[in-house]
Amino acid sequence: MGMLARWYLAPQRALLLWLAAGVFALGWVLAVSGFQFLVTGRLVEQVLGVMFLVLALGATIPSSLGVAHGIRRDVVVGGRLRDWARLDRDAQTLPLWRVPGSALLWLLPSVVLCSLGSVLGMSTVFSGTEPEGFGMLMGVSVVFAAAGGLGLAKAIPPRQP
Repeated sequence: MGMLARWYLAPQRALLLWLAAGVFALGWVLAVSGFQFLVTGRLVEQVLGVMFLVLALGATIPSSLGVAHGIRRDVVVGGRLRDWARLDRDAQTLPLWRVPGSALLWLLPSVVLCSLGSVLGMSTVFSGTEPEGFGMLMGVSVVFAAAGGLGLAKAIPPRQP
């Protein structure tokens, strides 16, 4: 179970979550740009808009499927870890469950990412952002806040006594 706990909070999984969030945010930016090109009415810009939308689909679909797969695996593994912990609290095996530093690796950057998304969203709402940029900035802020929230949800349960 110690190996399962180390896998659950592995640093590589945190990096994959942040990479997927960045790729999804890039896809969102490409989608908004593509729609802006489509509404202009000129043929060249409409072709560019379609190309941007295809690129956006290529970025958002795989990243969202990867995050969904990771969430499903985390739910299963987290449930197994909680079930195993409820069975017995042996003082000799408890240190094997500890993953020093990994929970902090998930917690601190997730707090920063969630805060960045929240501040970006609030500053977009309360500033006089043009309608073309509003959707782009709000989408990116929601992606950042959601990725930070996922990281927080994963980091906080191991820190509880």
